Amino acid sequence: IMSFDESINDLPTNVVSFRDGSSMTLGPGTEFDDFRVLEKLGRGGLGEVWKARDLTGNRDVALKFVPRDIQFHEEEMERVRETFQTIHALHHQHICPTLALRRHPDFGSYLMMAFVDGVPLSFYLRQVKKVPLIRALEILRPVAEALDYAHSRNVIHRDIKPGNVMLVFGKNPDGSMNFDQLRDVQLIDFGLASEFRQSMTRVSQVRMSTSGTRPYMSPEQFQGKGQDARTDQYSLGTLAYELLCGKLPFQAEDDFVLFNCIMNVQPEPLKDQPDWVNTALLQAMAKDRTVRFSSCVEFLTALEGKEAEKVKTARLEEEKLQQERRALEEERKRLEAMRQEEKNHPQDPRVPKQGDSRKNTQWDEIEKKRQQNEKPASFPKSHEKWDKKSNDFPKRRKRLLGPLFRAILSFGGIGFLLAKLFGKETGRGIERLLENGLGDKLDDVFDHDLFDKFK
Repeated sequence: IMSFDESINDLPTNVVSFRDGSSMTLGPGTEFDDFRVLEKLGRGGLGEVWKARDLTGNRDVALKFVPRDIQFHEEEMERVRETFQTIHALHHQHICPTLALRRHPDFGSYLMMAFVDGVPLSFYLRQVKKVPLIRALEILRPVAEALDYAHSRNVIHRDIKPGNVMLVFGKNPDGSMNFDQLRDVQLIDFGLASEFRQSMTRVSQVRMSTSGTRPYMSPEQFQGKGQDARTDQYSLGTLAYELLCGKLPFQAEDDFVLFNCIMNVQPEPLKDQPDWVNTALLQAMAKDRTVRFSSCVEFLTALEGKEAEKVKTARLEEEKLQQERRALEEERKRLEAMRQEEKNHPQDPRVPKQGDSRKNTQWDEIEKKRQQNEKPASFPKSHEKWDKKSNDFPKRRKRLLGPLFRAILSFGGIGFLLAKLFGKETGRGIERLLENGLGDKLDDVFDHDLFDKFK
């Protein structure tokens, strides 16, 4: 969320109270206005940058404090307010929003910006050294689109460099960044560092670079001439060169040598890149800005060249993957909520859960079978034959059971026969019915299972 420009050593390093007699010092845990300070992010073109919790909005933000020397000069603060109003009006998906400019009696004026949970491109480059063309285009196109949007509103960034490009990556299961999953690119520090450098120069009378960071500065910036959208394009071309090559087109510790290279020397072509890439880079970094592309997106289109279709396919695949990730995350949350509900409110496992169509179907089938089993057995009409599959048999045959058993009883030994057929207890019960003259009742108590055994 901040510009990691470690070369600025003459800006304030601590934010302390402005009021005499106050011992307030900003640090983790400090609460002021609507914020609780969480941690120091570092130093940028504006001095210290802190991560804080917005207690009102319930979100994390970045707080950038205006250099102390500027705050005592109303004329310079007016310029800061004008710059803020300009960048506050920018609304683009790849421009980090600048939300507010406030003043605290102890800590002075500060800018509240959205917090980007990512890493600067400078950090990423230190890990990977250089990137393939496809990945470079994935990073550069959002920056180009953001710049063209700002240029259409007459806003120039003037400090395009790796420290001002934030990358948001996906996370591995252990919480570490997954560099294969680039989720978002955010451009930060729109014109802010340049405005503060100019103000510091006027206030301290110590000349500072009025705009830009030296290795990324255009010839017109070095000369102090008027700047326009093509100035940002030159810096974007330098950034593209660094991504693809792993080093800057011009590097020199001596400012005069660096100035001479930027003004008069052509960048060395990249031998491992196709011709159209080198052609696009040279045009974007042309010494004469009238030769440069008409827009940053036009430069990116030329840089894509024959890779344009691959880039488009990769972009569509990434969008599809992100949609799938969102769908999986929503399903995971739904299942987690269901598990939590089951844990909090356990219920009979035989009862289907609401919305579970599969279990409802199983339950309905079980209930249907239960109801069928409770119905009295159905028998065919007396003239129909016994169906072995359905166990149905004619009533007429069933009505013959009583007389048949009475006939057997007259011959004696019925108890032994009944015990063999139906078991000792059941056989004894039937024998009593027959002895008491209740043989007709056998037709009412016999079911088809008994008839099966008798048969």
